Amino acid sequence: MIVGNIEHLEAWILTALCQAIEHIKAHVAATTAPDKYDIDSDRLFYMISENMTELGESRSAEYHARYLDIFCAGWRLAYTVLFCRLGISVAIRHHNDII
Repeated sequence: MIVGNIEHLEAWILTALCQAIEHIKAHVAATTAPDKYDIDSDRLFYMISENMTELGESRSAEYHARYLDIFCAGWRLAYTVLFCRLGISVAIRHHNDII
């Protein structure tokens, strides 16, 4: 897992990942509708979803053979769910953090 801030990407992040995050910064707002959005056809895209969390026992494991998940958090829920499940207590200070 990589934890960082979208304002300081270039020094350590892959070019395609940086391209995706920069595109999302420029094109996604709180009013952007849930959907799949292409950046570079099926090679690089993002999805906005409004999924409800569920207990782990009722879900199957998620696996990606070809793609990588990036969670951009102005959505603090992503942190809360992830870190609580890992048993980690972290102060969330910035809306531009990524996990």
